[in-house]
Amino acid sequence: MNNSSLDYQQKTLLQRLNWQDWLYALVVFVGSMFAYVKYAQYMDIYETVFLFGAAALASYLGWQWKALAKLVLAVGVISLFSISLYSGDQAKATQLFLLKFLISSHSVLFDHRFALFALRAEAGHQAAGWFCTARHQCCSRFYSLVYL
Repeated sequence: MNNSSLDYQQKTLLQRLNWQDWLYALVVFVGSMFAYVKYAQYMDIYETVFLFGAAALASYLGWQWKALAKLVLAVGVISLFSISLYSGDQAKATQLFLLKFLISSHSVLFDHRFALFALRAEAGHQAAGWFCTARHQCCSRFYSLVYL
């Protein structure tokens, strides 16, 4: 009898990481080091701990959930691009098209909130539908109370 399939050992987190995961963590920590070197005189100990704690948490979550790593990098690139558009002049927020309508205006924030609200509602609808297919008797009543 072959018991090799029963002796399967799940890989640990460090065994599952590849070079892209380490590169992602390096980029996050280099970015946090740059922010610390540039703005350390304005930060107290709590903000410093928060900065490096957020970098460590973003690295860990990016390792666990690969899509989040891509999102963190995309947000970082968009943020750096939008900062470069200002060029030290805050008045450009009302002059440049990208800043005025796509990146930093109040209407964009409200549009994003509305889109995220709609996505959250759809995700909740899908989750409730999945939950109800798991042979629970009370699901139809729960679904009707929450979503109708």
